Amino acid sequence: MNFSEYLQVVRAAAMEKSHDELRNALQVVVLTVIVMSVGAWLHKVVWIPLKMRRIMAKQGVGMTPFRILFGNIRESVAYAAKFPEDCHVDGYYESTPTVYPQHALYFPLHGSRFVYEWGSETRLAVRDPEFTREVLSTKQAYFRKPEFHRKFMGEVVGQKCIAIVEDPPTHQSHRRKLNPFFYPDALKAMVDGMVEGAASGIQRLDEKVSQGGGVADFDVLPDLYCASNQILTRTMLSSDVERGRQLYKCQTQLVEILYGSLSKLSFWIPGYRFFPTKDNREIASLKSEMRNLLTEIIGARTKAFGDGNEGGYGDDILGQMLMIASTAPQGTTKGAPFNLESVVDNTQMFYMAGQDTVAVVVAFAMLMLARHPEWQDRAQKEVNEVLASGKAIDVNGLNRLKIVGMVINETLRLFSSLPRIPKVAVQDVQVRDLFIPKGLTVEVAVQSMHLDPALWGEDVHKFNPERFANGPASASTHPQAFLPFSAGLHYCLGTNYAMNEMKIMLAMMLQRFQILVSPHYKHRPYFAFVQRPKYGMRLILKRV
Repeated sequence: MNFSEYLQVVRAAAMEKSHDELRNALQVVVLTVIVMSVGAWLHKVVWIPLKMRRIMAKQGVGMTPFRILFGNIRESVAYAAKFPEDCHVDGYYESTPTVYPQHALYFPLHGSRFVYEWGSETRLAVRDPEFTREVLSTKQAYFRKPEFHRKFMGEVVGQKCIAIVEDPPTHQSHRRKLNPFFYPDALKAMVDGMVEGAASGIQRLDEKVSQGGGVADFDVLPDLYCASNQILTRTMLSSDVERGRQLYKCQTQLVEILYGSLSKLSFWIPGYRFFPTKDNREIASLKSEMRNLLTEIIGARTKAFGDGNEGGYGDDILGQMLMIASTAPQGTTKGAPFNLESVVDNTQMFYMAGQDTVAVVVAFAMLMLARHPEWQDRAQKEVNEVLASGKAIDVNGLNRLKIVGMVINETLRLFSSLPRIPKVAVQDVQVRDLFIPKGLTVEVAVQSMHLDPALWGEDVHKFNPERFANGPASASTHPQAFLPFSAGLHYCLGTNYAMNEMKIMLAMMLQRFQILVSPHYKHRPYFAFVQRPKYGMRLILKRV
């Protein structure tokens, strides 16, 4: 072998050694990344939950069995499945087994509070009004909506709406801008539009009753959705009825897909939302369609009203939001600006919450009146007195519908639109007798609190609107035991709007129909964005 050949052999050996060293180094790096990732994952789903459990157990809080990754979801689903698809309504006013089974399963075992896992998130469920008051009001600065909750809701209503935004300066700034839309004078101006919108849905009901010769047995919920949709469209989008209908249809389909996916184990796999599954493709398509619809609505509005400098962008809620967005400074040290994206997301939020909550509560109220004809007679008599001689519904008339308001409040108590309110601690905090560590989610069990005999008496499971005769604060043994619209900084902006809407719809129906129990109704409440009847609301309507 000559010297040149020798050098080639040496170089080849050196290169092979270098490649081996590089390969070994890469293997070490990959192994390190895997170990660190697994370690971080185990820290999140095992160490942190167990640490929080130890902290709460030392304070005497009841514990559910610890289940890694999926938490107590499977047990809750299995518990709900034990109840028949047609729960007899008189026996199941306590509807939490089919709406939020965790509460029905564990409160009887652990008293007024317990710890459980929602996926990998550790939660302290409570139904104590004083504890709730501190979490939602006096110490609300220590709490935020959980990340999962924000992301999940954000899929439907967007991340920039007032219900999702958590940054205190931004939330307070945006809330100040939106509050005037729901002041008494603003609501007064909307009543005519609400009445016109409700009339369209009531007319659909009337046509079906006419086809039945003055009496008909059918599912009233689609027509209630129509009435609520029309009310919101007229007060929020003026007359863009078709796009409003399409927007709500997309939102409804999106909610069904999202809540359906919760029961699938694959949903809880990290990064699942990025997999090109059928559900994920449909979600992306619906979100895109919703965005396009709102872009078309806003584009048509800006084209019709120009730059908004003369007379704004219209007198409805969308027009007012566009005016705020066009005049708000785009840079501020006190939170993010209220911009076009805020308009889009808040429109989605108002549309979803404003229609679902109202239509479903009115449907449950009709069911209760059908099952309690004595209260239906009282409410009908009040409506006929207030709206005597064909008098149109106005603000003064709405304020005089006391019994109708009592019926609605009692319905909200028995069938809470939001059965729980989750809040995660962003720093360590003492709440009454409990130390709450940073990262623990406190879950206010609204419906369980609404159905607690210690707060509402032994007739807690009975429909008794009389308990609200002197207002919600006097209805129970604690003034803050009634939370249909949350409390504190995140108290629902549209509470009075929704109450007016529900009173109008219920009053207009009581003017026209006697509501009777249908033998075909199947009682199975469940939760999908709001509590709703799984099989619709089958009732008998008879023209009066």
